[in-house]
Amino acid sequence: MKLNVYCRAPLIGTSTLAKTLMIMKLTAFLLLTFCLQVAAKSYSQTVTLSVKNVKVQRVFKEIIRQTGISIVYNEQLFEGFPLVSMDVKDALIPDVMNRCLKNQAFEYSFENNTIVVKKTKFIIQTIPVADTIPKVRGRVMNEAGEPMTNVSIMVKSTQTGTVSGADGSFSINVEQGNTLVFTFIGYQAQELKVASTREYTIVLSVSTNTLNETVVTGYSSQRRKDITGSVSVVDMKAMKSIPTGSGEQALQGMASGVTIISSGVPGGESNIFIRGVSSFGSTQPLILVDGVPASLHDINTNDIESVQILKDAGAASIYGVRGSNGVIVVTTKKGKLGEPTISYDGYYGNQIPLKGNVFNLLNSPDFATLVKKVNPGTSLFANGLPDYLYAGPGIVG
Repeated sequence: MKLNVYCRAPLIGTSTLAKTLMIMKLTAFLLLTFCLQVAAKSYSQTVTLSVKNVKVQRVFKEIIRQTGISIVYNEQLFEGFPLVSMDVKDALIPDVMNRCLKNQAFEYSFENNTIVVKKTKFIIQTIPVADTIPKVRGRVMNEAGEPMTNVSIMVKSTQTGTVSGADGSFSINVEQGNTLVFTFIGYQAQELKVASTREYTIVLSVSTNTLNETVVTGYSSQRRKDITGSVSVVDMKAMKSIPTGSGEQALQGMASGVTIISSGVPGGESNIFIRGVSSFGSTQPLILVDGVPASLHDINTNDIESVQILKDAGAASIYGVRGSNGVIVVTTKKGKLGEPTISYDGYYGNQIPLKGNVFNLLNSPDFATLVKKVNPGTSLFANGLPDYLYAGPGIVG
């Protein structure tokens, strides 16, 4: 933008105040024109991006790299911000910013050569530059036909999701071919592959598997839903997937509140803590294998059928003072009727040492040269490299 300023009459002869006012007006006009030029230049710059499921901060950095425009924002405000995906070529900066912040409580503004991003009280509905993602609607109900509230609805393999409303209704933007996952505590998870239909009715079934598990407690077996104490049942499939030959090491991370700490001695037993690592005195729980006190260290993980951990004080009412630190009840496998079954489970690993002088060590001549440089008066290498070195009180050579 070219600016020409013409004065019809010279300022000679006018008063000092008039001169000052005229200079102030011209200065303000020039500053305004300069700002308009910068803003117009900022709006007209284009960006080419091709990203998928990345943080919005990465998109900001790419805009800064391609255009040189500064973007000011508070990093903490974008914690939990949805991941951004876009594929644009030569798109204007406002279009790219609209796609980044669409349907989120954020707004931006141009100030000189800087974009300021801040949070607003309201979600700003923006229009995408190119294609729009279609919306899927529906209702979530239980088997009795009652609406279910706060059901988690996620797009599989992404962080995009929503929850159902008070009447069980939901609405989410998802492309055709993606899969929606519906989850709720106590109900079986259900997956729905989105087709051309945009409205669905989802019925969730109650999950009764965990409630009907048989748990060994003391001298009897009970169903989990009939137990009022704190009992953890270990997932044996997950436990056997850990590559270790010790049953106690395989138990690490399999039950909440149970901590396994290795003693550090090769082949030694580990310390098992059920009621916290800060307990005083003996903290080892009572371990029963088929009703007999034993050690998990000597049991092959593949021979274990089930593991139950009794945590609360109710264990002491069954086993007495020995159950004060908790009880681990182990049931081993037994023969079953039917055809014989043969299975194999193994794992292996290898270590390859690094080749060459990876630690950059000195050889004998280099060491002798270094010692002579550090201590020129040394008598260690006066006659070249010796067969051996010796040192003692008052002697060295």
